[in-house]
Amino acid sequence: MTPRCFALTLVDAVRFARSRNATDLHLEADAPAAVRIDGVLQAVDERPVAGEEVDALAAELLKSRHFGADEGDVSVAWSDDELGTLRGHVFRSNAGVTVAIRLFPRAIPALDTLDLPQCVAELVERQRGLILVAGPTGSGKSTTLAALVDRINARAAKRIVTIEDPIEYRHKNRRSFVTQREIGRDTPSLAAALHGVLRSDPDVIVVGELRDCAAVRGALTAAETGHLVLATVHTGDAPQTVERMIDAFEGAAASHVRAQLASVLLGVTCQRLVRRADGKGRRAVVEVMIGTDGVKNLIRDGKTHQLGNAIATGRQHGMQTMAQHVAELLHTRRIEASAAAEIGVAHDLERAG
Repeated sequence: MTPRCFALTLVDAVRFARSRNATDLHLEADAPAAVRIDGVLQAVDERPVAGEEVDALAAELLKSRHFGADEGDVSVAWSDDELGTLRGHVFRSNAGVTVAIRLFPRAIPALDTLDLPQCVAELVERQRGLILVAGPTGSGKSTTLAALVDRINARAAKRIVTIEDPIEYRHKNRRSFVTQREIGRDTPSLAAALHGVLRSDPDVIVVGELRDCAAVRGALTAAETGHLVLATVHTGDAPQTVERMIDAFEGAAASHVRAQLASVLLGVTCQRLVRRADGKGRRAVVEVMIGTDGVKNLIRDGKTHQLGNAIATGRQHGMQTMAQHVAELLHTRRIEASAAAEIGVAHDLERAG
């Protein structure tokens, strides 16, 4: 039997995962522990983890929080000097108690290190409006959002309020004054927090994720009333992001939201992570849609099916489709075709170039 690579305590398990530059750690009874490195899941060793070991680590992760028999899922945030910042999710499955841990970088990366188009950095220099950071789970949205907030924090004297579930990156006051609120701990809901935040004299409002109609309404209202709002959305591309926000409503409400979005939208970035050609980790492939007059008119008129063409022909405004960025990265040999295929991005060099 292969000896375990780490003692199954929370501290040692996270130390081990961080030593491998893993982003995620998975523990389930009667299965080997696994880590995700550069998007690839791999077993730590061959020895299955005992159910008692998983139960003990879950209890340590939850601290004094009891995981009741009638509960299926519990999420917690953890941050200290030893472990850094992580998000733990404890849930029940046919294997018993199961644990998934997401490990966040110890420091907020500088925006310039994320290889994002320059126009993305320019968006956060605006005083008011809505910026959406989109992409599927594990695409680096939270990291991009944190880097954008850090850019504002470093360069402007602003009152920044974040609303997160849970807090993933810890911001220290630099030129700005940053207050971070966690849903479930500091406020009962995102909708309640968005309603109350307007009374706290914010310049910038950051929403961890727009999940429902109430959140969308709150974010649009905040942007309409003269604030800069940054938020993430779980969508695959920029046009889908717009459609998702509008389709959550019906009838007259949808028309009103369409008009609101058209009036406040500054831009949408949608990203995925792909392996670098040199083997040194992953980088973002990014679609960018800027809220030009043309884009806003398409949104206002309900012609979201034409947004893809507007993005593809909007290079002079800093826009690019995912396919165009893939083509550029392939041409400059910064990624390989196999990596592009893994994220399902079709690339036609003649059309996208």
